[in-house]
Amino acid sequence: MNILEVNNLNMSYKTIDGEVDAVKDVSFTVKEGESFGIVGESGCGKTSVAMSLLQLQADNGRITSGEIIFDGKNIVELNESELREVRWSGISIVFQGAMNSWNPVVKIGEQIREAIREHYPDKSKEDNTKK
Repeated sequence: MNILEVNNLNMSYKTIDGEVDAVKDVSFTVKEGESFGIVGESGCGKTSVAMSLLQLQADNGRITSGEIIFDGKNIVELNESELREVRWSGISIVFQGAMNSWNPVVKIGEQIREAIREHYPDKSKEDNTKK
């Protein structure tokens, strides 16, 4: 069973010199229980694909066409509130660079609790600590 389908994904960045295509007609599927990786040369669009999956691309980036089907829904069409649910419970990303992942001056446990508080603001501190 496919848990993720990416169909003809195209993504670009708006620059002062005009639109720059970063992702062109990328398609793949990920089946339940399967590991999946994207490899390629520096600057080939790996990060742009990954950020597009979560719609976390830079402000000047946009998906120009294609589908990202997760849990039977085309998440390209979701609003920010709906995307937050998908990002938290369905798809996550851990960045390669440690400085992009954790703040070295804040304990990791506190950083995890902060993420839980952000996603479950109505829960008590005790409830969120149990998670």
